[in-house]
Amino acid sequence: MKKIGILAFALVFIASGVVLASPPVPPPTEVDTISTVTDIQCIGTVLESESYTRQWIGATDGNPNSQFAGNATVPFDDGTVTGPAPGEPDDSSNVPNASIPMYAPASDVGGPGRAPVLGLGDTAGELRYEEEFNAIGGQTAYNKLFDTDTAGTPADLDVDKTFTFAAVEPNGNLSFNENVGMTIVSNGFSLSEATGVTDVIGGLCPWVQDPGGTITTVPATNESIAMGSQILSGSAVQANTATRVGMSLAGQGPTETYAIFAQGEGYIEAHMAAQIQEGFTPVGWAPNGAPVFTAPTAGSTVAEIEAAQLIATNFRLGAQVVAPKLALFEQYEESSSADGQWIFSKSMAYESQIPVLQIPAVGP
Repeated sequence: MKKIGILAFALVFIASGVVLASPPVPPPTEVDTISTVTDIQCIGTVLESESYTRQWIGATDGNPNSQFAGNATVPFDDGTVTGPAPGEPDDSSNVPNASIPMYAPASDVGGPGRAPVLGLGDTAGELRYEEEFNAIGGQTAYNKLFDTDTAGTPADLDVDKTFTFAAVEPNGNLSFNENVGMTIVSNGFSLSEATGVTDVIGGLCPWVQDPGGTITTVPATNESIAMGSQILSGSAVQANTATRVGMSLAGQGPTETYAIFAQGEGYIEAHMAAQIQEGFTPVGWAPNGAPVFTAPTAGSTVAEIEAAQLIATNFRLGAQVVAPKLALFEQYEESSSADGQWIFSKSMAYESQIPVLQIPAVGP
């Protein structure tokens, strides 16, 4: 079984209660669409291939920049530490501790020489689609509609395909392979900041809050879903496939569906794989590196700068993700195949739901 990509973010981890799986990934500010229509009638050879990849980060909490992630207590020399007596070993245990603010990194989807980074309260998505169609020595009718929309309206990816093939040469045959996959990684966020994923502002709609008001955050999540099908050594085939992925539309849970309806002779297989992980809480943050002096120094004397360097609030720490304990681990794999003469039908669907955020959206 061929599976499509995992979004490799530099986090280690990762739907508790009434929360299941990941939120939608808010779209970029500038959106685009890609649409193609392909129609082929041929006696002979038809070759067609397609590959689409999209990776993006949405500011689920409305802020993709570096953000305050709490204070960390770390050793800090405030000038009160005295050195060891002559002949005695250095002892750093007498260095006092101080509370220094931590700042999570800004989100960055990555690029040449840059690893992707997911910041506080943000969600990342990856969508991949690939298809290869090889009809050799036969009579072929092939029609395909392909649409993508980075705003997710009405879907991030929508592909419909219909084809027939009948071998007219002794070695004529059809091979077809189609796969679609989505991955969503969320660091989790506060319900009061959920402006990027729901149609109700900040989760303030009365339908959104849970009856007891006990849920205040959406936990960290990681989900990967893959679906697809293949046909090999087909001598006579009539088939239709439908692919749809929705990941970006606010108020709607991420969805992926795939269906194939076919009859013919040869080998056919369709498959699905899913893995969903959810933490008990949003990710935590821990100090990353040494404190960095951030106070302004322009116009200051050396003595003033040295005095400022003894004040803990003039420093800040970088922060790195600490994965929460898992509340849920779910995994599913399925494959169906037929070899010979067949009538084959298979449909598969996945939907993420976050009832506390009214996702998917329900009546007013």
